[in-house]
Formats: sequence, structure tokens, C-alpha cells
Amino acid sequence: MIPHPPSRALRRIALATTAALTMTAAPALASEGTTGAPLPNPLAPVVFTPAGPAANAPGGSPAAGKPARKRAARPRITKARMTPRRVAKGHRARLRVSLAAPASVRVVLERKSHGRTVRVKTFNVAAAGRNVSLRLPARLTTGSYRLRIVAIDAEGTRSRESRRLLSITR
Repeated sequence: MIPHPPSRALRRIALATTAALTMTAAPALASEGTTGAPLPNPLAPVVFTPAGPAANAPGGSPAAGKPARKRAARPRITKARMTPRRVAKGHRARLRVSLAAPASVRVVLERKSHGRTVRVKTFNVAAAGRNVSLRLPARLTTGSYRLRIVAIDAEGTRSRESRRLLSITR
């Protein structure tokens, strides 16, 4: 009678077991012997180095003399107001945006059409101050629109998105 060769699954299990045993034995073999550094004395006094202004003294480490660079805060839209929210066809609406700091403002006008969101127009307005006023076009078809407003600072950091709704009626 000829014995059957082991199945593929059995060979994989044997290989995985051998690999696992080899990996667990390596740290044990490496820790044997006295070639490492001696352990610190647990009875020695503990010494802390100051972390205050004395650490930034010129005699300290090279990195200690440099002030830590503070990350710039994200631009913020403090207020976004659409007046009026319902506009008759052929009339204009005005969007007023207040910012926490000067930044450019990107406004995306979108409309749902046949279940898809369609971008109608994008406005990029560079704000000299903290307030931006934008007149929306009068040639919009009847329906509801969504405005997505984002402030972008000089470094390219974006604010959280603010959304407003606009309705065009007959």
C-alpha cells in the first residue's frame, strides 16, 4: 500500500507552524549571553533636566535654541447669508460671507438634475478684508440650487464647507 502525499492545506499549516516557531526562537537566542549593556542601577537617584526657558539656552542642544513653529489655523467662515433665499426668475440673490481672517472665497453653484448633481457655475472671489459680497446670476432656470462655500487662505488651507440653499420660482 502506497501512502498518500500530504494535502496542500496540511503542507501550508506545517510551513506556517515552522515559521512561527523560528520567529519566536530568534529573540530568545539573541538575548542569551552577556554582550549587551549592563542594566541601570535601580538605587541611583533620578535626575530630570529642565524643560523651561533654561533648556533653550545657547549652551543647550541645537534644536533647543530654535522656537517651535506653530501651525497656522485653518481659515474660518463665521457667517454666510443668502438674501433672499427665494427669488423670482430673472431676479438676483446676494450672498454675503464673513471670514475670521482675510482669504479668498470659492463658491460653487450646483443643481440636481435627473438624480445627478450638476455644477452650474464656480465663483472665485479674492477678499481684501473679512467680508465678501457676491451677486448671483439672474439667468437661472426655476428649481432649487445649492451653494457650497469654502474659504482658502494664502497657503492653500481650506476652511470647512458651508452650504446654503437657493430657490428660483416663476
